[in-house]
Amino acid sequence: VAGVTAGRLTKFAPDGRIAGIFSLPTPAPTMPCFGGSDLKTLFITSLRTDRPGRYQIGTLFSVKADIAGLQTGVFG
Repeated sequence: VAGVTAGRLTKFAPDGRIAGIFSLPTPAPTMPCFGGSDLKTLFITSLRTDRPGRYQIGTLFSVKADIAGLQTGVFG
């Protein structure tokens, strides 16, 4: 789950407990999704905020994950 105003991603276990918190180089991460041929690349975008300072706004981040995401159906 993206912490849009917290600058982090929160990973939840199937039972709902927090399994990890990951800080990001942007104050407003959005839209995390898995991709790549093995679904082990996590893509995250960033949102513009009114916070002062220089942040990586409008950036697409990618990081290798230790778990795979789930494939979804095609819309349309």
